[in-house]
Amino acid sequence: AMKPSDWIDEEFMDDPNDVKPSDWDNEPEKIVDASATKPEDWDDDEDGTWEAPLIDNPAFKGEWKSKRIPNPAFKGPWVHPHISNPDFVERKDVHARDSIGFVGIEVWQVKAGTLFSDFILADTLAEVEQFYNERVIDKEGEQSAKKAFDQAQEEEEKEANKEQCKKKQNNKPRGNSLDNNRIDEKGNLFFFLNGVLVLFLILFCKIKKKEKGGK
Repeated sequence: AMKPSDWIDEEFMDDPNDVKPSDWDNEPEKIVDASATKPEDWDDDEDGTWEAPLIDNPAFKGEWKSKRIPNPAFKGPWVHPHISNPDFVERKDVHARDSIGFVGIEVWQVKAGTLFSDFILADTLAEVEQFYNERVIDKEGEQSAKKAFDQAQEEEEKEANKEQCKKKQNNKPRGNSLDNNRIDEKGNLFFFLNGVLVLFLILFCKIKKKEKGGK
């Protein structure tokens, strides 16, 4: 099936009786700014002939467009027709399954620790209702299991926090020892220079004494 060539799917159309007004285009889009004045320092010889700037014309109406009216020939959106599939085979036993040995469940939750008491797979609602009425819930056992799980989670979190703290301590820069070494090196250099200065002064004094004695 194909869309007919004469199918009209445009819901609205231009009004053929709507006529563009004769004075519609009389106003330009831009007009001269009447409030603009020539600057005092304007030099026609150097700057050229001064012209007032243009501004938007508030009376300009823009491009004229015809009014839109409902299209009497509109047939609605064309929908591709459907036919019966000759290869379709209906299965009436899609619910039937072989023996099920496991049940897999994917649960999205903010905090872990959800407990499931029982699961039942049945063929009739009556079996489910009977199981529900006859089942016994071990609330104390569930609470004990939940408490044990929470305690185990707390211990894991504590161990993880300890390991994280150790890593942070090991990754800290050992700036204090380096700074102390640098201070020690500066102190030793200071004492060494002082010693050299003292020796220089002693030698200087001895040389002066010899010079005086020779005279």
